Amino acid sequence: MSRRAVVNTAAASYVQLASGVLTGFIAFPLALHYLDTERVGLWAFVTSSLGCFLLLDFGVMSSTGRLMGEPIHSGDPKECGRWLGLFLLVTGLQGLLIFLAGWFSTDWVLDFFKDKIPDALRPEARSLWLWMLSLNALTFPLRISGGILYAQNRIYWTLLSSTAASWVGLLGFFLFLKAGASSMAYAYSAGLAMLVSYVLPWLAIYWGPHRFKISLGDIRWSDVKQLFNFSSGVFVIGIAVQVAFFSQTPVITKLLGLSAVTLFMASSKAGAYGLQILWRTFDSLTPRWQQLYVAGDRAHLAASFQRYTGLVMSLALLGGTFVIVLNHPF
Repeated sequence: MSRRAVVNTAAASYVQLASGVLTGFIAFPLALHYLDTERVGLWAFVTSSLGCFLLLDFGVMSSTGRLMGEPIHSGDPKECGRWLGLFLLVTGLQGLLIFLAGWFSTDWVLDFFKDKIPDALRPEARSLWLWMLSLNALTFPLRISGGILYAQNRIYWTLLSSTAASWVGLLGFFLFLKAGASSMAYAYSAGLAMLVSYVLPWLAIYWGPHRFKISLGDIRWSDVKQLFNFSSGVFVIGIAVQVAFFSQTPVITKLLGLSAVTLFMASSKAGAYGLQILWRTFDSLTPRWQQLYVAGDRAHLAASFQRYTGLVMSLALLGGTFVIVLNHPF
Protein backbone atom coordinates (compact mmCIF):
# COMPACT_ATOMS: atom_id res chain seq x y z
CA MET A 1 0.00 0.00 0.00
CA SER A 2 2.94 2.26 -0.69
CA ARG A 3 2.21 5.92 -1.39
CA ARG A 4 5.25 5.89 -3.64
CA ALA A 5 3.42 3.51 -5.97
CA VAL A 6 0.54 6.01 -6.17
CA VAL A 7 2.98 8.79 -7.10
CA ASN A 8 4.62 6.52 -9.68
CA THR A 9 1.22 5.65 -11.14
CA ALA A 10 0.12 9.29 -11.32
CA ALA A 11 3.41 10.35 -12.92
CA ALA A 12 3.31 7.50 -15.44
CA SER A 13 -0.33 8.31 -16.19
CA TYR A 14 0.43 11.92 -17.06
CA VAL A 15 3.49 10.91 -19.06
CA GLN A 16 1.25 8.55 -21.02
CA LEU A 17 -1.31 11.31 -21.53
CA ALA A 18 1.32 13.81 -22.69
CA SER A 19 2.77 11.20 -25.00
CA GLY A 20 -0.67 10.46 -26.42
CA VAL A 21 -1.30 14.15 -27.05
CA LEU A 22 2.05 14.63 -28.78
CA THR A 23 1.82 11.53 -30.94
CA GLY A 24 -1.78 12.42 -31.80
CA PHE A 25 -0.82 15.94 -32.85
CA ILE A 26 1.92 14.49 -35.03
CA ALA A 27 -0.07 11.59 -36.45
CA PHE A 28 -3.18 13.54 -37.46
CA PRO A 29 -1.54 16.02 -39.88
CA LEU A 30 0.73 13.19 -41.04
CA ALA A 31 -2.33 11.14 -41.94
CA LEU A 32 -3.96 14.09 -43.73
CA HIS A 33 -0.75 14.59 -45.73
CA TYR A 34 -0.67 11.04 -47.06
CA LEU A 35 -4.39 10.13 -46.94
CA ASP A 36 -7.67 11.81 -47.82
CA THR A 37 -10.23 12.68 -45.14
CA GLU A 38 -12.39 9.67 -45.98
CA ARG A 39 -9.58 7.23 -45.25
CA VAL A 40 -8.77 8.97 -41.98
CA GLY A 41 -12.44 8.78 -41.04
CA LEU A 42 -12.52 5.11 -42.07
CA TRP A 43 -9.93 4.29 -39.41
CA ALA A 44 -11.98 6.02 -36.70
CA PHE A 45 -15.11 4.20 -37.87
CA VAL A 46 -13.42 0.77 -37.76
CA THR A 47 -11.91 1.20 -34.29
CA SER A 48 -15.11 2.57 -32.74
CA SER A 49 -17.39 -0.04 -34.30
CA LEU A 50 -15.06 -2.83 -33.21
CA GLY A 51 -15.42 -1.53 -29.67
CA CYS A 52 -18.96 -2.92 -29.66
CA PHE A 53 -17.61 -6.44 -30.29
CA LEU A 54 -15.00 -6.06 -27.54
CA LEU A 55 -17.90 -5.73 -25.11
CA LEU A 56 -18.29 -9.49 -25.57
CA ASP A 57 -15.75 -9.88 -22.77
CA PHE A 58 -18.82 -9.28 -20.50
CA GLY A 59 -16.75 -7.24 -18.06
CA VAL A 60 -14.24 -10.03 -17.36
CA MET A 61 -11.20 -7.95 -18.34
CA SER A 62 -12.11 -5.12 -16.00
CA SER A 63 -12.76 -7.63 -13.19
CA THR A 64 -9.27 -9.16 -13.31
CA GLY A 65 -7.61 -6.59 -11.07
CA ARG A 66 -10.35 -6.78 -8.44
CA LEU A 67 -10.57 -10.56 -8.26
CA MET A 68 -6.79 -10.96 -8.13
CA GLY A 69 -6.66 -8.58 -5.17
CA GLU A 70 -7.31 -11.06 -2.35
CA PRO A 71 -5.06 -13.88 -3.66
CA ILE A 72 -2.15 -11.47 -4.18
CA HIS A 73 -2.70 -9.79 -0.79
CA SER A 74 -2.77 -13.17 0.98
CA GLY A 75 0.38 -14.29 -0.86
CA ASP A 76 -1.14 -17.67 -1.71
CA PRO A 77 0.57 -18.93 -4.91
CA LYS A 78 -1.99 -21.71 -5.40
CA GLU A 79 -4.88 -19.24 -5.31
CA CYS A 80 -3.04 -16.88 -7.66
CA GLY A 81 -2.31 -19.73 -10.09
CA ARG A 82 -5.90 -20.93 -10.10
CA TRP A 83 -7.33 -17.48 -10.81
CA LEU A 84 -4.68 -16.78 -13.44
CA GLY A 85 -5.52 -20.06 -15.18
CA LEU A 86 -9.22 -19.20 -15.10
CA PHE A 87 -8.65 -15.73 -16.54
CA LEU A 88 -6.46 -17.05 -19.37
CA LEU A 89 -8.97 -19.78 -20.22
CA VAL A 90 -12.00 -17.49 -20.18
CA THR A 91 -10.36 -14.64 -22.09
CA GLY A 92 -8.96 -17.08 -24.66
CA LEU A 93 -12.48 -18.36 -25.34
CA GLN A 94 -13.78 -14.81 -25.42
CA GLY A 95 -11.11 -13.82 -27.91
CA LEU A 96 -12.33 -16.64 -30.15
CA LEU A 97 -15.94 -15.52 -29.65
CA ILE A 98 -15.05 -11.92 -30.55
CA PHE A 99 -13.23 -13.07 -33.69
CA LEU A 100 -16.08 -15.29 -34.89
CA ALA A 101 -18.73 -12.65 -34.16
CA GLY A 102 -16.70 -9.98 -35.95
CA TRP A 103 -15.85 -12.25 -38.88
CA PHE A 104 -19.45 -13.22 -39.60
CA SER A 105 -20.63 -9.62 -39.09
CA THR A 106 -18.09 -8.01 -41.42
CA ASP A 107 -20.25 -7.81 -44.53
CA TRP A 108 -23.35 -6.92 -42.53
CA VAL A 109 -21.59 -3.95 -40.89
CA LEU A 110 -20.13 -2.70 -44.17
CA ASP A 111 -23.46 -3.13 -45.99
CA PHE A 112 -25.25 -1.15 -43.27
CA PHE A 113 -22.91 1.80 -43.92
CA LYS A 114 -22.58 1.24 -47.68
CA ASP A 115 -24.23 4.55 -48.54
CA LYS A 116 -21.49 6.38 -46.61
CA ILE A 117 -18.49 4.18 -47.43
CA PRO A 118 -17.60 4.65 -51.11
CA ASP A 119 -17.33 1.51 -53.24
CA ALA A 120 -13.67 2.31 -53.93
CA LEU A 121 -12.96 2.13 -50.20
CA ARG A 122 -14.90 -1.08 -49.58
CA PRO A 123 -11.87 -3.43 -50.02
CA GLU A 124 -9.74 -1.25 -47.72
CA ALA A 125 -12.54 -1.10 -45.17
CA ARG A 126 -12.87 -4.89 -45.17
CA SER A 127 -9.11 -5.45 -44.86
CA LEU A 128 -8.79 -2.88 -42.08
CA TRP A 129 -11.73 -4.36 -40.19
CA LEU A 130 -10.47 -7.96 -40.40
CA TRP A 131 -6.90 -7.01 -39.54
CA MET A 132 -7.91 -5.08 -36.42
CA LEU A 133 -10.42 -7.77 -35.47
CA SER A 134 -7.70 -10.43 -35.65
CA LEU A 135 -5.20 -8.34 -33.68
CA ASN A 136 -7.67 -7.68 -30.89
CA ALA A 137 -8.84 -11.30 -30.71
CA LEU A 138 -5.31 -12.76 -30.66
CA THR A 139 -4.03 -10.38 -27.98
CA PHE A 140 -7.19 -10.48 -25.87
CA PRO A 141 -5.86 -12.91 -23.21
CA LEU A 142 -2.67 -10.84 -22.86
CA ARG A 143 -4.69 -7.92 -21.52
CA ILE A 144 -5.06 -9.53 -18.10
CA SER A 145 -1.51 -8.35 -17.35
CA GLY A 146 -3.04 -4.97 -16.54
CA GLY A 147 -5.28 -6.55 -13.92
CA ILE A 148 -2.40 -8.38 -12.25
CA LEU A 149 -0.29 -5.22 -12.10
CA TYR A 150 -3.33 -3.30 -10.83
CA ALA A 151 -3.75 -5.76 -7.94
CA GLN A 152 -0.03 -5.35 -7.15
CA ASN A 153 -0.36 -1.53 -7.28
CA ARG A 154 2.20 -1.54 -10.09
CA ILE A 155 -0.09 -0.37 -12.88
CA TYR A 156 2.52 2.24 -13.80
CA TRP A 157 4.29 -0.47 -15.81
CA THR A 158 1.23 -0.79 -18.03
CA LEU A 159 1.12 2.98 -18.46
CA LEU A 160 4.82 3.23 -19.33
CA SER A 161 4.54 0.39 -21.84
CA SER A 162 1.58 2.18 -23.43
CA THR A 163 3.73 5.31 -23.68
CA ALA A 164 6.53 3.41 -25.42
CA ALA A 165 3.96 1.71 -27.68
CA SER A 166 2.51 5.05 -28.82
CA TRP A 167 5.91 6.21 -30.10
CA VAL A 168 6.69 2.86 -31.72
CA GLY A 169 3.27 2.97 -33.35
CA LEU A 170 3.84 6.52 -34.60
CA LEU A 171 7.18 5.59 -36.14
CA GLY A 172 5.64 2.54 -37.79
CA PHE A 173 2.70 4.63 -39.02
CA PHE A 174 5.03 7.10 -40.73
CA LEU A 175 7.15 4.38 -42.32
CA PHE A 176 4.13 2.43 -43.59
CA LEU A 177 2.53 5.58 -44.98
CA LYS A 178 5.76 6.47 -46.74
CA ALA A 179 5.90 2.94 -48.18
CA GLY A 180 2.45 3.43 -49.71
CA ALA A 181 0.37 1.24 -47.36
CA SER A 182 -2.51 3.76 -47.46
CA SER A 183 -5.11 3.24 -44.71
CA MET A 184 -3.60 -0.15 -43.80
CA ALA A 185 -0.71 1.81 -42.26
CA TYR A 186 -3.04 2.25 -39.29
CA ALA A 187 -3.43 -1.51 -38.87
CA TYR A 188 0.24 -2.39 -39.37
CA SER A 189 1.40 0.26 -36.90
CA ALA A 190 -1.27 -0.88 -34.42
CA GLY A 191 0.27 -4.36 -34.58
CA LEU A 192 3.68 -2.97 -33.64
CA ALA A 193 2.19 -0.89 -30.83
CA MET A 194 0.31 -3.87 -29.40
CA LEU A 195 3.48 -5.96 -29.40
CA VAL A 196 5.26 -3.38 -27.23
CA SER A 197 2.26 -2.65 -25.01
CA TYR A 198 1.78 -6.30 -24.00
CA VAL A 199 5.35 -7.61 -23.88
CA LEU A 200 6.62 -5.05 -21.35
CA PRO A 201 3.85 -5.60 -18.72
CA TRP A 202 4.35 -9.37 -18.81
CA LEU A 203 8.08 -8.85 -18.30
CA ALA A 204 7.24 -6.61 -15.32
CA ILE A 205 5.07 -9.40 -13.88
CA TYR A 206 7.81 -11.98 -14.44
CA TRP A 207 10.38 -9.82 -12.63
CA GLY A 208 7.89 -8.66 -10.00
CA PRO A 209 7.41 -9.56 -6.32
CA HIS A 210 5.07 -12.54 -6.93
CA ARG A 211 5.58 -15.82 -8.71
CA PHE A 212 2.68 -17.19 -10.72
CA LYS A 213 2.17 -20.73 -11.94
CA ILE A 214 -0.77 -21.20 -14.26
CA SER A 215 -3.05 -23.90 -12.88
CA LEU A 216 -5.93 -25.02 -15.09
CA GLY A 217 -6.56 -28.25 -13.21
CA ASP A 218 -7.50 -26.47 -9.95
CA ILE A 219 -10.22 -24.29 -11.51
CA ARG A 220 -13.55 -24.74 -9.73
CA TRP A 221 -17.07 -24.07 -10.96
CA SER A 222 -17.57 -21.68 -8.04
CA ASP A 223 -14.67 -19.58 -9.38
CA VAL A 224 -16.38 -19.24 -12.75
CA LYS A 225 -19.66 -18.30 -11.06
CA GLN A 226 -17.95 -15.73 -8.87
CA LEU A 227 -16.15 -14.26 -11.87
CA PHE A 228 -19.30 -13.71 -13.93
CA ASN A 229 -21.38 -12.57 -10.96
CA PHE A 230 -18.87 -9.77 -10.43
CA SER A 231 -18.17 -9.02 -14.09
CA SER A 232 -21.88 -8.69 -14.98
CA GLY A 233 -22.02 -5.40 -13.06
CA VAL A 234 -18.86 -4.18 -14.76
CA PHE A 235 -20.37 -5.18 -18.12
CA VAL A 236 -23.33 -2.83 -17.57
CA ILE A 237 -20.88 0.00 -16.85
CA GLY A 238 -18.95 -0.92 -20.01
CA ILE A 239 -22.09 -0.60 -22.12
CA ALA A 240 -22.77 2.84 -20.62
CA VAL A 241 -19.21 3.97 -21.38
CA GLN A 242 -19.46 2.63 -24.94
CA VAL A 243 -22.70 4.52 -25.55
CA ALA A 244 -21.48 7.75 -23.94
CA PHE A 245 -18.00 7.98 -25.44
CA PHE A 246 -17.68 5.71 -28.49
CA SER A 247 -21.07 5.56 -30.18
CA GLN A 248 -20.78 8.96 -31.86
CA THR A 249 -18.50 7.81 -34.67
CA PRO A 250 -20.81 5.12 -36.15
CA VAL A 251 -23.75 7.54 -35.88
CA ILE A 252 -21.84 10.33 -37.64
CA THR A 253 -20.65 7.88 -40.30
CA LYS A 254 -24.21 6.74 -41.00
CA LEU A 255 -25.71 10.25 -41.11
CA LEU A 256 -22.92 12.45 -42.49
CA GLY A 257 -20.17 10.26 -43.95
CA LEU A 258 -16.50 9.56 -43.31
CA SER A 259 -15.24 13.10 -43.90
CA ALA A 260 -17.48 14.35 -41.09
CA VAL A 261 -15.92 11.74 -38.80
CA THR A 262 -12.50 13.26 -39.46
CA LEU A 263 -13.87 16.71 -38.57
CA PHE A 264 -15.41 15.31 -35.39
CA MET A 265 -12.09 13.70 -34.41
CA ALA A 266 -10.26 17.00 -34.79
CA SER A 267 -12.81 19.13 -32.95
CA SER A 268 -13.41 16.80 -29.99
CA LYS A 269 -9.79 16.22 -28.99
CA ALA A 270 -9.53 19.16 -26.59
CA GLY A 271 -12.52 18.08 -24.51
CA ALA A 272 -11.36 14.46 -24.41
CA TYR A 273 -7.89 15.44 -23.24
CA GLY A 274 -9.33 17.79 -20.61
CA LEU A 275 -11.41 14.95 -19.21
CA GLN A 276 -8.35 12.71 -19.00
CA ILE A 277 -6.25 15.37 -17.27
CA LEU A 278 -8.94 15.72 -14.64
CA TRP A 279 -9.41 11.99 -14.10
CA ARG A 280 -5.85 10.68 -14.09
CA THR A 281 -4.91 11.61 -10.51
CA PHE A 282 -8.12 10.13 -9.14
CA ASP A 283 -7.67 6.98 -11.19
CA SER A 284 -4.10 6.49 -9.99
CA LEU A 285 -5.39 6.09 -6.43
CA THR A 286 -7.74 3.18 -7.17
CA PRO A 287 -5.14 0.36 -6.93
CA ARG A 288 -4.17 1.61 -3.45
CA TRP A 289 -7.82 1.88 -2.43
CA GLN A 290 -8.31 -1.72 -3.45
CA GLN A 291 -5.36 -2.78 -1.30
CA LEU A 292 -6.87 -0.89 1.65
CA TYR A 293 -10.16 -2.67 1.01
CA VAL A 294 -8.74 -6.20 0.92
CA ALA A 295 -6.60 -5.38 4.00
CA GLY A 296 -9.77 -4.38 5.89
CA ASP A 297 -8.74 -0.76 6.50
CA ARG A 298 -12.15 0.66 5.59
CA ALA A 299 -11.88 3.88 7.65
CA HIS A 300 -8.71 4.96 5.84
CA LEU A 301 -10.27 4.01 2.50
CA ALA A 302 -13.46 6.00 3.14
CA ALA A 303 -11.59 9.13 4.25
CA SER A 304 -9.23 9.05 1.27
CA PHE A 305 -12.03 8.39 -1.21
CA GLN A 306 -14.17 11.21 0.16
CA ARG A 307 -11.31 13.68 0.09
CA TYR A 308 -10.23 13.03 -3.48
CA THR A 309 -13.78 12.67 -4.83
CA GLY A 310 -14.60 16.13 -3.51
CA LEU A 311 -11.47 17.53 -5.10
CA VAL A 312 -12.16 15.99 -8.50
CA MET A 313 -15.82 17.09 -8.52
CA SER A 314 -14.78 20.66 -7.67
CA LEU A 315 -12.25 20.69 -10.48
CA ALA A 316 -14.85 19.22 -12.86
CA LEU A 317 -17.27 22.06 -12.14
CA LEU A 318 -14.48 24.61 -12.58
CA GLY A 319 -13.38 23.00 -15.85
CA GLY A 320 -16.95 22.87 -17.18
CA THR A 321 -17.41 26.56 -16.42
CA PHE A 322 -14.11 27.34 -18.12
CA VAL A 323 -15.15 25.47 -21.29
CA ILE A 324 -18.53 27.23 -21.44
CA VAL A 325 -16.95 30.68 -21.04
CA LEU A 326 -14.31 30.05 -23.72
CA ASN A 327 -16.54 28.18 -26.15
CA HIS A 328 -17.71 31.25 -28.07
CA PRO A 329 -14.24 32.75 -28.65
CA PHE A 330 -13.03 29.31 -29.72
